[in-house]
Amino acid sequence: MPFLDEPSVAIILVNWNGMEDTKRCLRSLDAVSYPRKEVLVVDNGSNPHEVAELEAIDGIHKIFNSENLGFTGGNNVGIRWALEQAMDLILLLNNDTEVERNFLEPLLKVITDPDVGAVQPKIRYLERRDTIWNAGGRFSDFTGQTSVMYKDVIDTNLPQEPYEVHWITGCALMFEASLAQEVGVLDDSFFAYFEDVDYSLRLRKKARLICVPESVVYHAVSSASKTKTKGSEGYVSASVHYLNVRNHLYLVRKHMRSIGLGVSVTFQTLRFCLMVVYFLLRRRFKKLSAAARGYRDGWQLSVRQ
Repeated sequence: MPFLDEPSVAIILVNWNGMEDTKRCLRSLDAVSYPRKEVLVVDNGSNPHEVAELEAIDGIHKIFNSENLGFTGGNNVGIRWALEQAMDLILLLNNDTEVERNFLEPLLKVITDPDVGAVQPKIRYLERRDTIWNAGGRFSDFTGQTSVMYKDVIDTNLPQEPYEVHWITGCALMFEASLAQEVGVLDDSFFAYFEDVDYSLRLRKKARLICVPESVVYHAVSSASKTKTKGSEGYVSASVHYLNVRNHLYLVRKHMRSIGLGVSVTFQTLRFCLMVVYFLLRRRFKKLSAAARGYRDGWQLSVRQ
C-alpha cells in the first residue's frame, strides 16, 4: 500500500518477568532517530514488582495482561492495539534486544516497495556484536525443516543489499498493518516457537519477505528459555522442548500438502526418535516426557488456517 513520506510505526515489546531486558531495549529505542514511532509494552502477567517497574516508565504505551498469554497472545494484544490506532506499520521486537539508532530508516525504505509486505533487520548476538544470529530464514517445502541464513557468520561476509527470505524471526518482524488485516494475527495455538515461521508463510502468500542488512539489531539470545546454570536436565527447560516438538509437527501439518506432508511428517518422526535416544542416554527424563507429550499434542492440535 502507498504510505506517507513518514509512515507511522507501532513497536511492540512483550515483557514477562524480564524488566532488565525490557529497560535496556527501551533505552536503545529512546535514541532512535525516526519521529513517527509509538512504543507499546505488553506485560504478560509478570510478578507485581515488575508490573510496578513498568508502570513507572513514562513516554510509552502499556497494556497489562492478567496472565501469561505466550509470545503469540502477548503480541496479538499489541497487534490489535496497533490496528485500533490505525498505525501504518507494525514491528514485533523482542524485549531482549538492543537497536541501533538508525535501524528503522533502511527497513522503511524497503517496505515501501509495493511488492514487499514484511522486512527484518540483520540480527547480531548482543554478546558477540560482530557475529550474525539471524539474517533471514529458509523453509524446505520437501521436509518442512527450517534453517537460519548466515547464522554464526562474521558480519563482514554478509550481502550488503536487501534479499528475499522464506521466513522472518519474530525477534524483529516488521509488516504492513493492512496485511495483518488480511491474514489475521499470530496463531495462538503455537503459544511460543515456530509461530513466526507460520506467520511468515501466511504473509508470503500475499507479498515478498525481505532481509535488510543495512538495519542492525542485537539480541541477547535465549535469555527467557535458558537457565543460568546447568542442571541434570541441561540449560534448556523441558517446556521449551515440549513446545518445539509440538509446534514443528503442527507447522508441517498446517503448511505441507500431499507428498511433502508425508515426507515432512516422516522426517519429524525420525527426528523425534533420535531425540528420545539422546535423552535416554543423557538420563534427561523430564525432557523425554516433555518431548513425548509434544509429539502427541502436535498431532492432536486442530489446524487453523
